[in-house]
Amino acid sequence: GNSDTDRTAEAIRIKPGNADAYHNRGNAYDFLGQYDQAIADYSKVIKLAPTYAFAYLVRSQAHRELGYVVDQFLDGSLACER
Repeated sequence: GNSDTDRTAEAIRIKPGNADAYHNRGNAYDFLGQYDQAIADYSKVIKLAPTYAFAYLVRSQAHRELGYVVDQFLDGSLACER
């Protein structure tokens, strides 16, 4: 695997409630073009820290990369509400 995703996976294994680790791994997946995995991790961040607006924003961008226009705009709107 990718060393960044491997390191954050280990951090998540040790402390599964760590929103920052999910965010970091989501960023690594995003950088690698693995947008479905990035969305899954950003969704976990939102579940753990629902008022963290930036997680909605980066998930919106990943949705855009996959052509999920409705989800992109929904997350963009939610980011603004936070």
